Amino acid sequence: MAAKPGRRLLVAAVLFVVGMTAFFAAWFGLAVLFGDGEDGGALALNTVLVGFCAVLLLPALH
Repeated sequence: MAAKPGRRLLVAAVLFVVGMTAFFAAWFGLAVLFGDGEDGGALALNTVLVGFCAVLLLPALH
């Protein structure tokens, strides 16, 4: 029995969300680990990454 197209889309969306959450958690962990401990270190790196990904992903959502 073949899966319905809607179900495939739902599974793909869930996998995408879980994957992106894991990616950002790992990125934040590395930024904190290798950051210099100042306010501008890890948070600035995360802001740049989140902003860059938002610019790439927002047009895809429209």
